[in-house]
Amino acid sequence: MLDQRIISEKFLKIKVIEELEQHDVIYSAETGIDGKIYFAPSSEFYPGSSARIYCYVPEADNLREVVNIEKVTGERLGEFRPSHSKIHISMAVGKDGTLYAATHLTAPPKGEKYAGIYETYGDPKRGYPGSVLIAYYPERDKTENLGRVTPYEGTRVMTIDKERNILYMVTMPRSHLIAFDIKERRSRDIGRLSMENTLGIESDARGFIYSTDDEGFIIRYNPE
Repeated sequence: MLDQRIISEKFLKIKVIEELEQHDVIYSAETGIDGKIYFAPSSEFYPGSSARIYCYVPEADNLREVVNIEKVTGERLGEFRPSHSKIHISMAVGKDGTLYAATHLTAPPKGEKYAGIYETYGDPKRGYPGSVLIAYYPERDKTENLGRVTPYEGTRVMTIDKERNILYMVTMPRSHLIAFDIKERRSRDIGRLSMENTLGIESDARGFIYSTDDEGFIIRYNPE
């Protein structure tokens, strides 16, 4: 018989971000080297919405917004194109404590009910322009736009090789593996991993990258 006990409320602490009524999901959360918790309120469906990044300080029981994706990217896409409505499983913390986040999409433009990711792919007026990589520096409380890492695609998952300062991400809808050299500020399309549904990526101490394809096979990429 399955254990169906519910966690007692005395072990739970619930925070409600009342000013973000249009945000309905959180996929990505990371613990910084400063011990603070970073997470990204996002929206699957609210038209024209923009993702955020919040910081929670457990010792002080303090919660605040640190990144507004629309402001950092400078792209107000919601009128006619899918916006940066999500940060999917695509945050990573560098060796120096920098928090990296790559944008994603699924929410439709304002006044519409469907994002049309496939139908508008590559369309300069109606399509998603592509995922943007954001860096947040906790010590300085500063945010930087590192640029577009891939055209027309969102970033579904991301990991970091901390020793080599390289971010690896898988795009959606085409599931391409992208490497971003943090020092050089340069991205490289390594190639396609699967048809569409790559939902995990990890790195190991050797710099190998692991992921899966649509059929459940484990894929290993050797950067050497």
